[in-house]
Amino acid sequence: MMKKSFKDFVTQDVGKVFFNGDEFADLHVWQGKEVLMIVEDDENNKSSNLEKEHSLVTKDVYFADKTVRVQAGLISKPRNGARITLDDRLYNVVHSDVDTGMLTIKLQANEV
Repeated sequence: MMKKSFKDFVTQDVGKVFFNGDEFADLHVWQGKEVLMIVEDDENNKSSNLEKEHSLVTKDVYFADKTVRVQAGLISKPRNGARITLDDRLYNVVHSDVDTGMLTIKLQANEV
Protein backbone atom coordinates (compact mmCIF):
# COMPACT_ATOMS: atom_id res chain seq x y z
CA MET A 1 0.00 0.00 0.00
CA MET A 2 1.39 3.40 -1.03
CA LYS A 3 1.80 6.14 1.51
CA LYS A 4 -0.51 9.09 1.00
CA SER A 5 1.07 12.44 0.25
CA PHE A 6 -0.02 15.76 1.71
CA LYS A 7 -1.67 16.55 -1.63
CA ASP A 8 -3.68 13.31 -1.38
CA PHE A 9 -4.96 14.33 2.05
CA VAL A 10 -5.87 17.82 0.84
CA THR A 11 -7.76 16.40 -2.14
CA GLN A 12 -9.63 14.04 0.17
CA ASP A 13 -10.54 16.88 2.56
CA VAL A 14 -11.78 19.27 -0.13
CA GLY A 15 -15.27 17.77 -0.11
CA LYS A 16 -15.41 17.30 3.64
CA VAL A 17 -14.34 20.80 4.63
CA PHE A 18 -14.41 23.41 1.88
CA PHE A 19 -17.54 22.17 0.13
CA ASN A 20 -19.42 21.38 3.30
CA GLY A 21 -22.66 23.41 3.41
CA ASP A 22 -22.04 24.13 7.09
CA GLU A 23 -18.59 25.58 6.41
CA PHE A 24 -17.69 27.56 3.27
CA ALA A 25 -19.99 26.40 0.47
CA ASP A 26 -23.53 27.47 -0.36
CA LEU A 27 -26.12 26.09 -2.77
CA HIS A 28 -26.11 27.89 -6.12
CA VAL A 29 -27.86 27.13 -9.39
CA TRP A 30 -25.32 26.19 -12.08
CA GLN A 31 -26.86 25.61 -15.51
CA GLY A 32 -30.22 24.83 -13.89
CA LYS A 33 -28.79 22.38 -11.32
CA GLU A 34 -28.34 23.08 -7.59
CA VAL A 35 -24.70 22.59 -6.62
CA LEU A 36 -22.73 23.26 -3.43
CA MET A 37 -20.02 25.76 -4.38
CA ILE A 38 -18.10 28.77 -3.22
CA VAL A 39 -18.85 31.92 -5.24
CA GLU A 40 -16.79 35.06 -4.72
CA ASP A 41 -17.25 38.51 -6.22
CA ASP A 42 -13.92 39.63 -7.65
CA GLU A 43 -14.20 43.31 -6.78
CA ASN A 44 -10.44 43.71 -6.62
CA ASN A 45 -10.13 42.64 -10.28
CA LYS A 46 -11.32 46.03 -11.49
CA SER A 47 -7.76 46.88 -12.45
CA SER A 48 -6.74 43.40 -13.58
CA ASN A 49 -4.60 42.83 -16.66
CA LEU A 50 -7.60 41.37 -18.47
CA GLU A 51 -9.61 44.52 -17.96
CA LYS A 52 -6.66 46.73 -18.91
CA GLU A 53 -6.31 44.82 -22.19
CA HIS A 54 -10.00 45.29 -22.94
CA SER A 55 -10.16 48.93 -21.86
CA LEU A 56 -9.45 50.27 -25.34
CA VAL A 57 -12.45 48.51 -26.89
CA THR A 58 -14.81 48.44 -23.93
CA LYS A 59 -14.56 52.02 -22.68
CA ASP A 60 -17.29 52.76 -20.14
CA VAL A 61 -18.41 49.10 -20.03
CA TYR A 62 -18.26 47.55 -16.58
CA PHE A 63 -17.94 43.88 -15.75
CA ALA A 64 -19.15 41.65 -12.95
CA ASP A 65 -16.34 39.21 -12.22
CA LYS A 66 -16.81 36.08 -10.13
CA THR A 67 -14.67 33.17 -9.07
CA VAL A 68 -16.48 29.87 -8.60
CA ARG A 69 -14.96 26.94 -6.74
CA VAL A 70 -16.62 23.54 -6.81
CA GLN A 71 -15.55 20.02 -5.95
CA ALA A 72 -14.06 18.46 -9.08
CA GLY A 73 -16.40 15.99 -10.73
CA LEU A 74 -19.67 17.58 -9.59
CA ILE A 75 -19.93 19.62 -12.79
CA SER A 76 -18.08 19.42 -16.09
CA LYS A 77 -15.10 21.70 -16.58
CA PRO A 78 -16.39 24.42 -18.93
CA ARG A 79 -14.32 25.54 -21.88
CA ASN A 80 -13.01 29.08 -22.04
CA GLY A 81 -15.49 31.32 -23.84
CA ALA A 82 -18.50 29.17 -22.95
CA ARG A 83 -21.68 30.95 -21.86
CA ILE A 84 -23.16 29.57 -18.66
CA THR A 85 -25.82 30.53 -16.17
CA LEU A 86 -25.12 30.93 -12.48
CA ASP A 87 -28.05 31.82 -10.23
CA ASP A 88 -30.16 32.81 -13.27
CA ARG A 89 -27.54 35.21 -14.64
CA LEU A 90 -25.58 34.71 -17.86
CA TYR A 91 -21.76 34.73 -17.67
CA ASN A 92 -18.83 34.05 -19.98
CA VAL A 93 -16.16 31.61 -18.82
CA VAL A 94 -12.83 33.42 -18.81
CA HIS A 95 -10.76 30.54 -17.40
CA SER A 96 -11.19 27.18 -15.68
CA ASP A 97 -8.73 24.84 -14.03
CA VAL A 98 -8.76 21.70 -11.88
CA ASP A 99 -6.24 21.30 -9.07
CA THR A 100 -6.18 19.25 -5.87
CA GLY A 101 -9.76 18.08 -6.28
CA MET A 102 -11.11 21.57 -6.85
CA LEU A 103 -12.49 23.09 -10.06
CA THR A 104 -11.93 26.86 -10.17
CA ILE A 105 -13.83 28.89 -12.77
CA LYS A 106 -13.38 32.59 -13.53
CA LEU A 107 -16.57 34.22 -14.87
CA GLN A 108 -17.34 37.60 -16.36
CA ALA A 109 -20.59 39.36 -17.29
CA ASN A 110 -21.44 42.84 -18.46
CA GLU A 111 -22.95 44.98 -15.72
CA VAL A 112 -26.48 46.10 -16.43
